[in-house]
Amino acid sequence: MNYGWGLMPTTAAIMAATVAALGFGLALEGRVPILAVITLILVLVLGGASLVFEDEVFIKIKPTVGNSLFATALAPAAILGYTLITRAVAQVYWQETTDETP
Repeated sequence: MNYGWGLMPTTAAIMAATVAALGFGLALEGRVPILAVITLILVLVLGGASLVFEDEVFIKIKPTVGNSLFATALAPAAILGYTLITRAVAQVYWQETTDETP
């Protein structure tokens, strides 16, 4: 059961908030992390589908789709013994401590 305004207005609000958050991040940092862009795309595509087709299932599967994409990207690296997450975290840490790319 949805309380308050329901899932459709909430979906529209989360779509607007996600766009605004990426806009603020870009304005403040001058760049946007790739994971935030992927999240924005998922929110806009699945949220838009929910609003256009008036079906809540699209926005409800967003976490599943997002996690599946993340797992699909990490699986080959894990199988090959390449530590993709460690590299990504190290790059972010390096940028935060030195303000340059490794």
